[in-house]
Amino acid sequence: MKKYIFLFTFLMIFGSINLFSQNVFFKLNGGISLPIGKMSDSIKMGFGGLLTSGYDFDENVAITLTTGYLYFPGKEIVTLAALNTTKIGVTPILLGTKYSTAFGDLLKAYAKFEIGVFVMKTTQTSKIIDLDYKEASATNTETKFGLVPSLGAEYKINNNIAIDSNFSFNYLATEDKPTQWLGIFAGIKYTL
Repeated sequence: MKKYIFLFTFLMIFGSINLFSQNVFFKLNGGISLPIGKMSDSIKMGFGGLLTSGYDFDENVAITLTTGYLYFPGKEIVTLAALNTTKIGVTPILLGTKYSTAFGDLLKAYAKFEIGVFVMKTTQTSKIIDLDYKEASATNTETKFGLVPSLGAEYKINNNIAIDSNFSFNYLATEDKPTQWLGIFAGIKYTL
């Protein structure tokens, strides 16, 4: 699956460069993800990186494609029989639209809304107390639909490079209750 995501992203980037040159941008962001709701019961703060490519239709409106990887380590949950830990790796594949407004020559604020799928790999590890903490683990991979509204700002360094920071709310439609987290990311934007 990761090969297909990489290939799809590469083709989009290569095609965008040839077709639209001057209006194409790339963002590379790193940051933290804070689980909220039911997810926070068993999962610790996550971290990871996101790569966004996009096309500016004009100075205010853009379309984006985002992918990356987020890792959420698990909290150790103690039961009578075992010590359980769940960790999650998430790969988003999101299509979005972004609206920007300028505050002077150097600063732009934006609102972005993305929709797509999240490939979630969950690994649950149990250390069984009765068997001298013998370890057993199980892995499950599933794809879930999700929405990501976000707010951010870009500070222009020069005509091609800007510093980007954003705050997002990630909502995944999972079976029992939704999986949710808040993302705080910062990075570099490069415009061709």
